[in-house]
Amino acid sequence: MLKTFFIYLLFPCVVFAAQFTGTGFGETQDEARLNALSDLSAQLLVQVRSEISVSENISGEKEGQRNVSALSDVPLLGAQVSYAADTKQYEVKAVLDTEKSLPMYEKMLKELALQIRTALAQTDGKTGQSAIETLEKTYAQADTYEKAYAVAQLLGSTLAKDTDFSSAAVSERLTSLQKTATNLEDAVYILTKNVFQRNIYVLPPSAPSSSEVTQFAEAVQAVVEGGVNSVEKPSEAEYRMSGEYAVQGKSILLTYRLIRIEDGTAVTARTVRLAPAAFAGLDYIPKTADFDKLLKNGIAVSKDFRVDISTNKGNINLLFKNAQTVEILVKTSAPAYIYAVGHTLKKN
Repeated sequence: MLKTFFIYLLFPCVVFAAQFTGTGFGETQDEARLNALSDLSAQLLVQVRSEISVSENISGEKEGQRNVSALSDVPLLGAQVSYAADTKQYEVKAVLDTEKSLPMYEKMLKELALQIRTALAQTDGKTGQSAIETLEKTYAQADTYEKAYAVAQLLGSTLAKDTDFSSAAVSERLTSLQKTATNLEDAVYILTKNVFQRNIYVLPPSAPSSSEVTQFAEAVQAVVEGGVNSVEKPSEAEYRMSGEYAVQGKSILLTYRLIRIEDGTAVTARTVRLAPAAFAGLDYIPKTADFDKLLKNGIAVSKDFRVDISTNKGNINLLFKNAQTVEILVKTSAPAYIYAVGHTLKKN
């Protein structure tokens, strides 16, 4: 009698899988690796900004919502790096995929959420320097949590976002315990105290809903550069200080974070409220805000054609002055025509 046996093999089913690849070139392996990670980060950032833009367009802008134009970094976890070399330079590919990286993001999110909730409970109703220092650390964690959650979503995470806290709420709690700064020097002292890291590239803070560098942003950048161990070129940096500001009534809320370039995580994040005297005589409202906002609303992401544009000072919050050389770097995924159009809006 012939017997037939059916053998059922069970394989793990991947419901959703995503992969992002960054490419970098350089005269050394290290330079090429950093460029590859930067390219990977830029791709993720475009996706995250696009998701947030769509969300905002559907729900409408709300008080305390993260400013899309202020997003300049996302944390990179589990990026796999591979090297290739020809006779002239090194080529490096950095790959981030669901299988390897998603468990790491979800683990980070759960740990951060627990740490943030614990810190907020410990500082509830407390005042003084100890509470301020705890909230500064918590603010950096909340900032990283929100960015990491956005990347995890891109990788297919179904983890529910913790709604017990937000970076905006932590910022508000932190500034309520601090003195309002009456000059830029006092504000920058709060933003840079105990920042002993070296080789920091300082960016001007982002203006609300704009990438224009205002007079106020330029002045802040100059003072922050003097308060830390800064470098002139992004290529020389191990860390980056980026920030944004928001006009609230007659005051300005200024935020800066110290980002480790290697993995895009926030080492510190500080926020301070400035009295009108601190920015008297400085233009802080962007002149091109309306155009810039129209340009950035509903960012379209094409999977068939990709363009990356950068300069010798990076690609965000750019500030060039007389006699400086501007190098424009363009990468396209296919042959393309490139047009450069310039408009002089401000002197010097």
